[in-house]
Formats: sequence, C-alpha cells, structure tokens
Amino acid sequence: MEGIKNINVLDLSDNQLQNIDGLKNLTTINTLDLSTNELQNIDSCINLTNIKKLDLCCNQLKNIDGLKNMTTIHTLDLGYNQLSNIDGLKNLTTIHTLNLIGNQLQHIDALTNLTTIQTL
Repeated sequence: MEGIKNINVLDLSDNQLQNIDGLKNLTTINTLDLSTNELQNIDSCINLTNIKKLDLCCNQLKNIDGLKNMTTIHTLDLGYNQLSNIDGLKNLTTIHTLNLIGNQLQHIDALTNLTTIQTL
C-alpha cells in the first residue's frame, strides 16, 4: 500500500490479517475497519494519528499500546478480543463511543481520564 497516500476510509474487515505493517504510512486515514481478522497487536497503528473511527472488534488483541497516539479518535470498538489491560486508552480523551464487550478485563482504571465518553 506504499503507493496509496490520501485514503480516508479503509475497510479490511473479515479477512485473515495477522499483520498490518502496510498501513503505517497511511496517515490521512480517518475511518479504519479491521474487525474480524487475526490481529494480535496493533503497534503498526502508532502513526495513524488522524483516525476518528476505528473498529478492531473480533481479533486476538492482547495489547493496545499502539493506540496511544490516536488522540483525535471518537469511536473505538475493541469488543471480543483478549484484552485484560486497557491502559493504552489513557490518552484518548476525545472518545465518545467505546466498546469493550467480550474481553478479559481485570481493571478499568484507564477509563477515569475518558470524560467525553457518551456510550460505553
């Protein structure tokens, strides 16, 4: 995907993706659907700072530290993963909608900073 630079919406749902390294330079994306894949981490998303809507539902995520720079995100679906820790959400203070259903959360302290949440 190196030749594609100015994409705003990308739907890669319902594939068998295990790696999304090819997305790291798509910094203009504002809507990204990666649901129903086989992703175990999203470290490649660290540069995608313009994302407003991100769907990561139904993957195998155990770590969401790759989200920490997405400070403009409004909608985030992390349902049905393998998350026990959501500390990677601490800086996402613009979130309005967050789905965490079907995970293995042990604590939710990171939600304290997310004062703009309207739907959880």
